[in-house]
Amino acid sequence: APEYSALPYPGILDVLTRLHNSGVKIYIVTNKRVKPTLKLMKKFQITQICSGMFTPDIVSADIHLTKSELLNLALKISAVDPQNALIVGDTELDIAAGKNNNVATCAVTWGYGRTLMLEKADADFTVNTAVELLDL
Repeated sequence: APEYSALPYPGILDVLTRLHNSGVKIYIVTNKRVKPTLKLMKKFQITQICSGMFTPDIVSADIHLTKSELLNLALKISAVDPQNALIVGDTELDIAAGKNNNVATCAVTWGYGRTLMLEKADADFTVNTAVELLDL
């Protein structure tokens, strides 16, 4: 099995734990497939703070869901009201998914996304560090 060289972004594990401990429900909505996502969640010990995980192959290996469709599915399965949700993402697809599902959006300036594309996506919030998420 391949070893993942991914590392959590600075401060994010502490922020996620603090949000979870304050009663915020955390869901993972990712374009990664189930197996690598679970492996990363276990490696970084975030399985216990997540209320759910949604990946493109969660329904079937033959069906590929877009980020917007995944978020829609996550909202329905988790019974989370879009008005009480926030999608935090590093790409314009994350921001578009939030807008397509009437969910508030937060762009992070770290990660895979390019800043110019994120600016054009026009997120409701933009943060430069993980700890800023605690103020939203």
